[in-house]
Amino acid sequence: MKTIPINARILRHKPPFLFISSFSSKEKYQAEALIDPIPKKYQWLMDHTLSAICIEFSAQLFGARYRLEGGDTAKSGYISKVDEFKWVGSPSHIQRLTVMLREKRGDFYDFSATYFDVDDNECAYLCATLYISYEKESKHDVLDLNYDAEELSDGESLCKVLPSEFPTSSTIVKLNKKCSVYKGHFPGNPITPGVLLLDVMSYFSIQQIDPNQIFEWELNSVWNVVFHTVTFPNDILEIKSKVLEDQLNFTTFSVSLFKGKKRCVRAKMKF
Repeated sequence: MKTIPINARILRHKPPFLFISSFSSKEKYQAEALIDPIPKKYQWLMDHTLSAICIEFSAQLFGARYRLEGGDTAKSGYISKVDEFKWVGSPSHIQRLTVMLREKRGDFYDFSATYFDVDDNECAYLCATLYISYEKESKHDVLDLNYDAEELSDGESLCKVLPSEFPTSSTIVKLNKKCSVYKGHFPGNPITPGVLLLDVMSYFSIQQIDPNQIFEWELNSVWNVVFHTVTFPNDILEIKSKVLEDQLNFTTFSVSLFKGKKRCVRAKMKF
């Protein structure tokens, strides 16, 4: 199999939000890649036992494969939904993954991914949909943010908590325009990564019921995830969650994230 290096023509992501440097493929719309280690210095990066960041690994790999296949490089790809992401056992550090197309429906590409740990054992799987189309002109004006990539800091977290009128049922956060994740997602056009919104949703859902032991929890699976709209630096968001099932070994949440009255993301999560 030939190894293809990642460049700006194939992916518009940049560090620190670019997780693959090359990939290989021998079949149409199939690919595999090694995952570049992520430095722990980034405050927006949640511990791997709780994070959904590996969903982004597969989206970048499938998007790169699509563009190499002869797709229009002027098009952009976004995760529109996640049917299911599930760990096989406890969360692990991902070293390698494979992706393949399941079905194409217009601009929607249903794909699957298989993840492998440092011992090359299968440790997780994913079924999701990538929406690939020409990017519409955004109503979001980057200049309103006084956006300057040089001011973005590795030491800045993705969001900060604001006072909530109903703190026991929802959490209000403001996305931090100085977070370094916006250096790479995307240069000159900062958009909050959907998988990091899932991390925010999982963190504050757990905090609602077990604030003192958040990092004792482990993500088992997420499913029925739909990304309705994008969010930007400085957006104020509300996380609403409720416990659907509380068993001895697992707790399941239904979580939604709103910007004003508009729902941005919905998901079910099991820990």
